[in-house]
Amino acid sequence: MGAAFEDIEQIAATSGKELTIALRRPSPLLIEALDSPVRKENGSGTGPFKSVDPAKPELIANDDYYLGRPAIDEIVIRRYPSIRAAWAEMLRNQIDMLYEVGPDALESLAGATNVSLFTFIRHYQLLVFFNTNIPVFRDADVRRALNLAIDRDNLIAEGLNGHGVPSPGLISPNYWAFQRPPTISFDVKAADTTLRAKRISFVCLVAPEFERVALVMKRQLETVGVDMRLREIPMESLMEALVKRDFDALLADTISGPSFFRIYRAWHSQGPLGGGVGNKHLDAALDRVRFAQSAAEYRTAVGEFAKAVSEDPPALFLAWSERARAVNRRFDVPVEPGRDILTTLRLWRPTTDLQYVDRN
Repeated sequence: MGAAFEDIEQIAATSGKELTIALRRPSPLLIEALDSPVRKENGSGTGPFKSVDPAKPELIANDDYYLGRPAIDEIVIRRYPSIRAAWAEMLRNQIDMLYEVGPDALESLAGATNVSLFTFIRHYQLLVFFNTNIPVFRDADVRRALNLAIDRDNLIAEGLNGHGVPSPGLISPNYWAFQRPPTISFDVKAADTTLRAKRISFVCLVAPEFERVALVMKRQLETVGVDMRLREIPMESLMEALVKRDFDALLADTISGPSFFRIYRAWHSQGPLGGGVGNKHLDAALDRVRFAQSAAEYRTAVGEFAKAVSEDPPALFLAWSERARAVNRRFDVPVEPGRDILTTLRLWRPTTDLQYVDRN
């Protein structure tokens, strides 16, 4: 829970399946922090599947899962060098599911007759982190103008093949306490007025998988006189640069949901990034959410946070990305509208046409 763990006075196991959590003060983020499974060092935990050996990419059904044992006994995870290679294996019945299908591959997979595709909006959004320690990004007017310069609908159409939702800020548009959010609209004239005279120039770090999005963004910023130079680096190096603040700007796919707790952890100065991405205005707004005394006060505080983000944006917000899971039709997959099918994995059942993957 990061800094919010100070709200916890004691955690006690009152029975084999019950925990009692004593609080020092009301802690509205506590319930949201419990959306992650509790995992023990030996690989067991509270989820429907558990690891037998942490060194092996295998999971087995958890016989003690509180909602009942899953129908699937074992999950074996395999890595492939490309989506093309994995897709070929799936067509040969060597694998049952592709964990994630990116927007570039969705169209080519749509025509398969023995595979079902399930799309969903991820809890991750594409954004550009600003390093506000460097002069070019210290001015909030500049950061606001950069957000105004981006045509998000065009960026999603060209950079993500239409698979995404425009992002107006840090909070998921489906979050329960997010009401009438301040939106960051596309206003190229206002952006041009602020940016062209300043002759903005910076380097943006980008992982190879986001190069297409970065090129669309670069072209849009050029129309308002901004020179954004791209430097492609591996994802591992990208995250290292973010933590060390060794960048001008950085295009990343970062978690921002489903709960507000995720945002608190990522953007508060006492979070895992050590204050490397937020600012004092965001800290104050985040703490108002953390210390809210009622649901009404919580909603108000979330709205104030959204306003603080729009007035003093710590990033250039682009899009919530869409992804897909591909599953062989040998499995009956329950679907809940708007949710990732992995949330129902314990309920998957083989169909009556039983065929099994050949593991040889």
